[in-house]
Parts: sequence; structure tokens; C-alpha cells
Amino acid sequence: MSDNRIHRTKKKNKFLAGLITVCSAVIFSSLAAAIWQLATPEPEVLAPIEIDSSILSQFDEENIAVAVKASEAKVIAIPEPEEEEADSDDSQTSASDAAVESSDNTSESSEQFEEERVTSKYFDDAVFIGDSISVGIKLYEIMQNADVYASVGISLESIFTNPAVRLEDGSKVTIFQALEGKQYKKAYIMLGANSLMSSHEALIKQYAKVIDEVRARVGDECIIYIQSVLPVYEPVFHQKYPKNTTTNADINSFNAMLAEMTAQKGAHYLDVASAIKDENGSLPAEATSDGLHIGTDYYIKWFDYLKTHTVTE
Repeated sequence: MSDNRIHRTKKKNKFLAGLITVCSAVIFSSLAAAIWQLATPEPEVLAPIEIDSSILSQFDEENIAVAVKASEAKVIAIPEPEEEEADSDDSQTSASDAAVESSDNTSESSEQFEEERVTSKYFDDAVFIGDSISVGIKLYEIMQNADVYASVGISLESIFTNPAVRLEDGSKVTIFQALEGKQYKKAYIMLGANSLMSSHEALIKQYAKVIDEVRARVGDECIIYIQSVLPVYEPVFHQKYPKNTTTNADINSFNAMLAEMTAQKGAHYLDVASAIKDENGSLPAEATSDGLHIGTDYYIKWFDYLKTHTVTE
């Protein structure tokens, strides 16, 4: 056998060995990913929290299935009177600004946010997605110029299939169907309150799918804000909802996982809970009548936090 033929044979053998190594690595990686997917349990489909009747009575049919604005409708900003006064007179400070200055938000995300406070006009092109807590944004008229696609009882398990949003013709569609064709520059998502008794690992995977679906509907240029699950006031919460065993420790654990996943997905985590919770990490007793839902004053705290935690567009 000539030297050239031996050289070609060795070269061919090396190529085949390299090809086999690469193929083996790909197969191994695929098997490992498949095993991880199988090992992570699917989120258990749980019945939504049966909201206390005294709270539920505040949510009429219109509020439960928040109406969608027509696709061609132009969003008109509704300025806040106190903000106009503040702009015209630097010596005056709005009550909302004062609340921000007096609050002690010590638990900050590692995300770098703009410190300058934005006005309500920032939310002209924003959409809020969530459950009954987000429905309260419209119920209490906290931010009238933003769209809210939310429903009582919506969860990470049901958001893809639950026809939760009522259209102008009276029909209902899912939240994601309602987003189709819309032009939003910011999407604020708060989900999980109805789901936390299920596997947190499975829920985080489901949340990642929610982020992907929102981006698919509104475009990659939309800023995605993921808001932490709010704390509860356990003594009243477990009395009103005895079937729900969720604790603030569970919520904190889920939020930590949520913040990590949010960073991996290139979205922005907002620790809204830090603006709501008391020194014990609990929802303050005076903030709630059922241990879960908050009143107007705490929605104002929530949006004061949002107005001082934005990223550059």
C-alpha cells in the first residue's frame, strides 16, 4: 500500500471518528434535554381560588371580562391633575410622589432601572395581563389609559385556553387572541396567585411559555415586564380560603425562581412585592379584607413603584 493511500485512509478514519463524536454529543444532549423535560412535572391544573363573596361582588361582568379596545382605536392619554400641577410648579409635589418619597423599598432587583419618575403617559402604549388583582387596575380606575387583559381566576395553567376577554361584539377570546394585531411597547404581566400550590418548577416553565406567546403576538420590540406575585396576609387569607395552603414563604420562593427565569428570557423583573409588603414580609392587614386582594391605596403604591422602575426604550 502506497504512502498516499495510507495517508488518505488515516484522514478518512479521523474524519469518521470526529463525525461519530459530534453525532454522539448531539444525541446525548437531546436525550438529556428529553429526560429533563420528562422529569419536570406538568403544572397541576388546580381550581382557581374561590374568591370571597364580599370581594367578588365588586367585580361585575364588565370588570371580570375586561373589554378590548378596537384594533384601530387610538389610545388617548388621560393626564393626572396632580402631575400637571407638578409640571407647572416645581415647588409643588403630588400626593403620589410624596408616597414614593416616604416609602422604604429596600428589596430591589439587580436590574438597572431608570431612577427618574415617569408620568402616567408612559403607560399609553402599555398592556397589563393578569388575574383578579390586575382586574383591579380598571376597577379602581388606577390607570385609565392602559389596556388591561385580565380575568378573575385566570392562572398560568388556564391562560392559554380560558376565553377571558370580552370583545365589543360580546364574544369572548383568550388573552393571547385579544393581543393579536395590537401595537404595544410595554407589556406588564402578573400571574401565579392562583397557581402556587402546583409545582413551582413546572409553573416557571409555563411562565416562560407565556412570555414567548406575548412576544409572538406583539413583537420582539415590546418591553416585557414580569411583576412579582404579591404577598398575602396569612391569618385572614387562610381563613377566607382554607383550601389554599400557599404561604408567603412559598411566594418568596416562587418569586426568586421567577426573577431568574425572567433574566434568562431577556425580560425585566419588577419586585412589586417590595412596595407592598410590611416589615415582616406580609401583606399589611389594613391593605386587604380577604388576605389577598388590595385596596385603592395599595394600587397607588404599586403604580408609584412602576413609575420609578422603568427601562430605557
